Amino acid sequence: MLDNAVAQRYASSFFSVATTLGKEEVWKKQLDDIVKSVSNSPFLSKVINYPFISADKKKGMLDKLFKKSTDKQVMNFLYVILDNRRGVYLNLIYEKYIELVRDAQGFTNMEVVTAVDLSDAEKLKLSEALTVREGKRVELSFTVNPKIIGGAIVKSKGKVIDGSLLKKLNDFRNKFAQTDASGIVAGREAENLMPEDYS
Repeated sequence: MLDNAVAQRYASSFFSVATTLGKEEVWKKQLDDIVKSVSNSPFLSKVINYPFISADKKKGMLDKLFKKSTDKQVMNFLYVILDNRRGVYLNLIYEKYIELVRDAQGFTNMEVVTAVDLSDAEKLKLSEALTVREGKRVELSFTVNPKIIGGAIVKSKGKVIDGSLLKKLNDFRNKFAQTDASGIVAGREAENLMPEDYS
């Protein structure tokens, strides 16, 4: 998605500067305070996202609220976002930045979608299995979707690890639907093969 690509680009640039200065956690906390303040205020959210309010007015408002308690580099980063009319991506940029910080610390976040609620023991077992698979400490969030027939769908950074029965059934149906006359002929020819031909 374009939204994710835009947010990732801004977050990666900011993370690069933060890493150079050793400010990853400090700036994470400052961004967290700002993003939460904006999100929790309908008025602030509307101002930041409204395209017909000038960037200068938006920056002036942020200055009054956060400049005294926020590093200059963080404020400059927010100014760039607003100057480029990317205020609508502020939350997503922050989320991408958090992912980068956590990844650098050896963590990875994953979303698990299952047909029914998992027990605590099942969640722990899944967490341990994914930790071994990823080679990192895994933090999981769980969602229930009754349409998932079995297994689990695991999402991480846009990557889907789909172990659900629903996915396997759909794959089978798609392959079956794509079978054409040549496929039928090939199937008939296969029936004439002797058992030793499979060895």
